Amino acid sequence: MTILKRVLFVLGIGIASCFAIFSGLCFFIFDAPELELSTPAAYKFMTGMTWFFDFLPATFFAGITIGYSFAFGRAHIVKKERFSQRFGIYLKQIVLVSLCSTVLCFIAKEIGTPLIETRQVKLVEKSQDLRKYLLLAQEAYDKQDYNLASFYIKSALDINSKHQEVFELNLKIETELAEKQNVFNAKPTEEKNNGTFSSGNRLSATKLIQKAQECFDNEDYINAHYYANQAYELCASNESNKTLAMKIALESWSKLSETKSFYDDVSASVFAEKKEAYNALASGDYSKAYYDFSDLKERYPRDYDIQKYYAQAKEKLSSVCFFIDETDNLQEFEQYNHVLFTVKNENNGKDIIAIEGVTTVKSTENMIMYLRQFSVATFNEKGNLVRKISVPYAKLVSQPLESLSKPIIDLVTQNYKTKLVPCIFLKSVDRMDKSIYIEPKYTFYDDNGKEIKNPAEKTDFTNFYIVPVSLEQFNTLCDVSNGINRMNILPLIHFSQNSNSFGYPQEIIIYALLNRTMYPLILFICFIFCGIIAWHTRLFTSDSFKFSWVFIFPFFVIFSYFLLRVLLYFIGLVFYALVSKLGLYSIFVALALLLIATVAIAIRFVSVKQ
Repeated sequence: MTILKRVLFVLGIGIASCFAIFSGLCFFIFDAPELELSTPAAYKFMTGMTWFFDFLPATFFAGITIGYSFAFGRAHIVKKERFSQRFGIYLKQIVLVSLCSTVLCFIAKEIGTPLIETRQVKLVEKSQDLRKYLLLAQEAYDKQDYNLASFYIKSALDINSKHQEVFELNLKIETELAEKQNVFNAKPTEEKNNGTFSSGNRLSATKLIQKAQECFDNEDYINAHYYANQAYELCASNESNKTLAMKIALESWSKLSETKSFYDDVSASVFAEKKEAYNALASGDYSKAYYDFSDLKERYPRDYDIQKYYAQAKEKLSSVCFFIDETDNLQEFEQYNHVLFTVKNENNGKDIIAIEGVTTVKSTENMIMYLRQFSVATFNEKGNLVRKISVPYAKLVSQPLESLSKPIIDLVTQNYKTKLVPCIFLKSVDRMDKSIYIEPKYTFYDDNGKEIKNPAEKTDFTNFYIVPVSLEQFNTLCDVSNGINRMNILPLIHFSQNSNSFGYPQEIIIYALLNRTMYPLILFICFIFCGIIAWHTRLFTSDSFKFSWVFIFPFFVIFSYFLLRVLLYFIGLVFYALVSKLGLYSIFVALALLLIATVAIAIRFVSVKQ
C-alpha cells in the first residue's frame, strides 16, 4: 500500500471503532432523564453521538499520527537532506488529509452537535412544558377562567393526549365551557379602527365611484355604501371625487335607513341582519361584523353579499387579532426557544422581550411567526419598571416601516436600513364562538415599583406591539437564542457590530466569533504537526507486530483530547487579550498570526531530517 492508503486505512478503522464505542458505551454508563415523550434509548444514543463528535478531532489526531507513523515505518524512507521532492509530495498529501479532517470536524462541531443537543433539549422541555401547561390550566380552572384553561389544556394535549391527568382536567374544562355557553351570551369586544393596518384597495377611486353609482342605481344600497366609503378613503382631501363619494355614501345610507318593502317577512329580517352586520363593519367593530356575517353565511351560504362581506370582515378582524386555532400543534415545529433581548422604546427607556418558543410559518404573502409565552417588561429612562405585558401566544407579521409613527421609525433606522418591521398581535379569538377570546394581561407599576391594583386610569392598553427593530434583526435575535456558539457564523458577524443595543456585550460576541472562526485553522495546523510527530515516531516493527498500533489507539485518542483542550484554553486566553485590546480588529490579527503559523509548520514538515 502507498503511504496515503495506509493513513486512510488507519483513520477509517479508528473512526469506525470510536463511533461503535461511544454509541454503545452511552447505553451502559449514562442515565437519561425521565421523559414522558420518548424512549430513553433515543436520548442515550444522541448522547453517544455528541460524545463521538466531541472526540472526533482527537480521533483524527490519533489516526493521522499513528497512520503516518505506520506508513513512514513501512516505507523505510531514508532522508538525509532537509528538503526533498518526495516530502513535497507528502506535504500535498497531508495537506489534503488535514483539510478533509478539518472540514469534517468543523461540520460536526457547527452542525452535528448543535442539532443533536437542540433535539435533546426539546425532548426535555416538552416533558417540562406538559407539567407547566397542566399547572397553568389547573390555576385558570380554579379561577374560573375557562377560556384560558382550555387554551393551556389543549397545549398539554398536543404534547401527550394520553396523559391521564391532562385528559381528566380537559373533560372538566369542556363541561364548564358547555354549561357556560348555555347560560351566557357574551357581548363581543369592540375592535376600534384606531391603530389598525389597512391593506389598501386595488381599485382606483374613480372605478370605485362608478361601481358605487351602479349599485345605487340598481338599489343595491349596501354595496353602494361600501364602494363609496372605499373611494372616500382613497381620495385626497382636495379631490373632487371625495365629495362625490361622500354624497353617494350618505344617500345610500339614507336609503338603507328607510323602511323597505319585501315580499315576505323572511327577506325583511335577513336584510335587517345584513344591514346591522354591515353597519358594524363600516363603524370599525370588526369582531361583531365577523361573527354576524359568519352566522348569516352559515344560514344563507349562497348569498353573494353575505359571502363578500364575510370575507371583508374576516380580513379586517385579522388586521387586529388572530384565531386561536392557528396555534394548534405548533410547539412540535418550534425553531427557537428562550428568546430574550432588550430594545429601546419611544420614552428613552427600554423594553425587555422574552419569548419561550418561536414557530415560523411561510405564507404566500410574507413570513408569519407564532410566539409562545410572549412577554414584555417596559422600563422608563430612570430604569424603573412601569409595565408588563404577557400573553400565552402572539402572532408576528411584517409591517411596512412607513406606516408607523416617526419615533418608531427613528428607533428602527438608527442602526439598520429596512422596509419591514415586526408587528405582534396580542389578542386571539375563536372562529365560531364570540365568547371565547384570549387578551394580553397588563400589569402596571408605580414609581416605587409596586403593582397598581386598579389600573383603570391607564390608557396605554393595546392589542398589538411593534418591536422597534428590523425584521432581519428580529430573526437574528431569535437565532442568538440557540447560543452564540451555535448560531450561523455570518449572522453572528453582523450581530457583533451592534449587539450592545440588544443587551449582549460586544466583547463576548467578538470573543465567541474569534474562537469559532479560528477553530478550523487551529485544527489544520495541529493535523500537519501530527505528521511531523509521526516522522519522528516511525513504527519500525516486524510483520508479526503489524497491528500493534491498534492497542495504543484508544489511549492516544484520550491523550489527544485533553491535550487539545489545554491548547484551546491557552489560545483562548490569547484571544481574550486580543479582544480586550483590539476589539473587532482582533479577528484580523489572530488570522494573520495563524496563517504565519501554518506556513511555518508546513516548512517544518518538509524540512525534517533522519
